[in-house]
Amino acid sequence: MPQPDTSHSAPNSQAKPILAPVLAVALIGMSLTAVAFRETRRLERKAVKADFMTQANLLNGACVHALSQRLEVIEAIALFYEASPEVLRDQFSQLVHPYCARYSGIRRLGWISAVPDSDRARCELAARRDGIERFQIVERDAESQLVRAAERAHYLPIYYIEPYAGGSEIMGLDLASDPTAANLLAQARDSGRYVTTVTKEDECDGESTTCLRVFAPVYDTTGITLTLEGKRKNLRGYVFGVFTLGPTVEKELAMLGSMGVAMELRDESGVRWRQMPSDPRRDDIARRTTGQRPGEDRADLTSVHPFRLADREWTVHCAAGPGFLRTHARRNQWWVLLSGLVVTAASSLYLRAHLMRAAWGARLVNERTWELCVANEELAREVADRKQAEHELRTAKDYAENLIETANAMVVGMDKDGRVTVFNQTAERITGYQRSEVSNENWFDVIAPRDRYPDAWSEFERLLAGGVPRNFESPILTKGGEERYIVWQSNNAGEQGDAVGTIAFGIDITERKQAEAELQSAQKRLVETAHRAGMADVASEVLHNVGNILNSVNVAITQMSETVAASRVDALAKVVTLLDEHREDLGAFLKEDPQGKHIPVFLTEISTLFRTERDHLVGMLEGLTKNVQHIKDTITTQQSYARVLAVEEPTSLVEPIEDAIQINQAALERHEVRLVREFESLPVVQINKQKVVQILVNLINNGKYALSHSERSDKVMHIRLRQHGDSRFRIEVIDNGIGMTRETLGKIFRHGFTTKQDGHGFGLHSAALAAKEMGGALRADSDGPGRGAVFTLELPLNRVEATTCMTNVT
Repeated sequence: MPQPDTSHSAPNSQAKPILAPVLAVALIGMSLTAVAFRETRRLERKAVKADFMTQANLLNGACVHALSQRLEVIEAIALFYEASPEVLRDQFSQLVHPYCARYSGIRRLGWISAVPDSDRARCELAARRDGIERFQIVERDAESQLVRAAERAHYLPIYYIEPYAGGSEIMGLDLASDPTAANLLAQARDSGRYVTTVTKEDECDGESTTCLRVFAPVYDTTGITLTLEGKRKNLRGYVFGVFTLGPTVEKELAMLGSMGVAMELRDESGVRWRQMPSDPRRDDIARRTTGQRPGEDRADLTSVHPFRLADREWTVHCAAGPGFLRTHARRNQWWVLLSGLVVTAASSLYLRAHLMRAAWGARLVNERTWELCVANEELAREVADRKQAEHELRTAKDYAENLIETANAMVVGMDKDGRVTVFNQTAERITGYQRSEVSNENWFDVIAPRDRYPDAWSEFERLLAGGVPRNFESPILTKGGEERYIVWQSNNAGEQGDAVGTIAFGIDITERKQAEAELQSAQKRLVETAHRAGMADVASEVLHNVGNILNSVNVAITQMSETVAASRVDALAKVVTLLDEHREDLGAFLKEDPQGKHIPVFLTEISTLFRTERDHLVGMLEGLTKNVQHIKDTITTQQSYARVLAVEEPTSLVEPIEDAIQINQAALERHEVRLVREFESLPVVQINKQKVVQILVNLINNGKYALSHSERSDKVMHIRLRQHGDSRFRIEVIDNGIGMTRETLGKIFRHGFTTKQDGHGFGLHSAALAAKEMGGALRADSDGPGRGAVFTLELPLNRVEATTCMTNVT
C-alpha cells in the first residue's frame, strides 16, 4: 500500500515556530525605533528653541537700541537749548539736519516755545524776523481750520520744525488749545522727564503708519527747577520729535540679517508695529520641507520681551516664521525612524529568510547592509549640519558677550541670592574692583551694603517678585570707599515668571549731581551779589541827587554874598553923615544946597532898592531852606531802607512808589521832567518794600537818563499802578525818551550790559532778580529808537485786608 506524500506538510508544521521569533524581533525593533525617534525629536526641538530664543533676544535688543537712539537725539537738542539762552532758526536747522541724515525714521523734529500772554506779540514778531513769514499763534476751530488763537494766560506754539517743507502748515499751532496735548506737555513739565505717545498718522498715499511722539521739557537754567513751582516758572519750552516706528526699527533689524523670526512691537496703548511674513505660500513650503502639519510646534517658538523706555511700557512679541522653520528643519528624527524601521524590517526578513531559506539570507543581508550604509551616510551629514549650527550658536553667544563687555555702561548680573555673575569692564573702572574680586561675592555685602542702602535691596527683591522694570537711582561704594551715584535699569532674568536673578545696566551720574550742587551754590552767590549791587545803585543815586542839591545850595549862597557885597549901604551911611553935619541948618541945606536937594530923591531910590534886595534875599533863603529840607528827606528815606531787613510787611503800594520818586526828585526837576502819577485804588498787600523801592529807583533813573538824552522839549514820565487779573498787580514806568532797539531789548537785563558811558550793568540785572525772588517778573518794551520805552514790574497781589490805599492822582 503506498505512503502519503508529506513533503509539503513540513513547512506548514514549522510556520508557528518561525512566526514567533520573527514577530518578537519586529516588536523589539519597533519599540527601540520609537524610543530613539522620540528622544531625537526632543533634542532637536530643544536646539531649535535655543536658536529661536537667541534670535528673539537679538531682535528685542535691536528694538531697544533703535528707540533709545531716537530719544538720545531729543536729549541732545534739549541740552543744546539749556546751554543756549537764544536759538535762531538757522542754528536749530544746522543742529537737527545731521540727525535727520544719520537716523532713519525721523519724521519731524521741532521746538515748542512757552509764551506768556504778555509776550505773544513779541514772540510772533521775533519769529517773523527770524525768517518765518506771516507767523502767528493759531489754533483749530470746530471745522479743523487754523484761526488766530484765543487769549489765554500761556501759549505753547510750535516755533521751529524740521523738515520745514513738511511741517510749515502747523507752524504756530498752539498745543495748549488741544486738551490732550496740553495734558501731555503739563505732565512732562511737572515731572522734568520725557513724555511719549504712539499714534497712527496718514501718509501721502492714504495709508497710515505708526509713529512715536516724544516731548522733552527745557527749563531756564538760571532759575531753580528742583521744585514743581520752580519747573513751572522756569519752563522755556519743549523739544519734540516724531519718529516712524517702521523705518526706525527696520534699519536696526537689517543689520542683523534675515533670521526668519516674525516680530511685533507693542506699547501700553495697544498700538502695534509688525514685521511678519506676508506670503502664505511660505507656510506651505515650510510644511512640505519640514513635514510638519499647520501650526505644529509653533506654540513653543514664541516669546514676549517687556522693556521700559522713557515713560512707556513696551513688549516685543516674537514668533517663528516660515523662513526660520525652513532653515531649522531637522530630519534626524525621520532618519532615525526610517533607519529603525529598515533595520527592524531587515532583521525580521533576515530571520524569516534565514529560517525559511538559507540561500536567500546572504543576498538579503548584503542588500540590507547597503541600505544601512546609505542611512549612515545621511546620518553623518546630519551630524555635520548639527555641528555647524552649534558653531553658529557659539558665535552669536560670543557676539552678545562682547557687546556686554564693551558697553559704555555698568552691566551687572546677579543670581537670586545677590551673588555677582556678570561684571563688565565699565563696572570694573567705576567700582575699582576686578571681576575676579567680586565674582560669586554678594553685591549687597561688598558694593551696595544693604544696611547702608536698604532701598537697593528692596528694589532687588521687588524685581525677583516679578515687578515691572524701572529706572532706579542708588549709590554704591567703590573699592577706595568713595560713594558714587548710579542710575540703574534692571530686569529679572528667567523664563515664564520664574526669576533666577537680575541683570542691571547702570550709568554714573556722580559728576552731574556735583555740578548741580555747585550750580545752585553759584546761583545763590549771584543773587546775593546782585542784591548788594542793587542797594549800591540806590545809595549812589541818593548821593548823586544830594550832590546836585548841594550845588544848588552853593549857588544860592554865592548869589546872596554877591548881593550883600554890592549893596548901597555905604552910600546911605554917607548921606547920614552929611545930614549929621548940617543938623543945625538942615532945612536950608535940603532946600538951597545942591547936594541937599538930591538927598530926598536919593533916599526914595535907595529905599526902593533895599526892598528889592530884601525880597530877592528872602526868596533865595526860602529856596535854600527847601533844598536843605530836600536833602534831609532824601537821606532819611535812604536810611529807613538801609535799616530795613529783607522781609515782607503790610504796605500800601503807593508808599514805595512815592519813596522812589523822592530819591530821584532832584534829578527829575533838574532835567525838567514832568511826572504824571496814575494810581488805581488797591488794597494793602504783604510785600518786601525794600526790594520794590530798589527796583523802582533803577527804573525811574533809567527813564530819567532816556529823557535827558532826547531832544524833546516835552519830557514826560508816567508812573502807573493798576491791578492785573485777580491775583497780580503791575507798576509801569513809561517815558517818551530815546527808546531802544530790539537787540538792546534782548540784552537789557543781562549782567554787565549797559548803554550808559559810566554804567556798570548791575542795576536792571539786580532789579530783575529781585522781581523774580518775589514771585514776579520785570519786562521792558519799546517801539524803537526815539519812541520811548515801557518798563513793567508785575508782582503777586497778596492782600492783607480790604483797605484801599490810594485814589487816582494825576
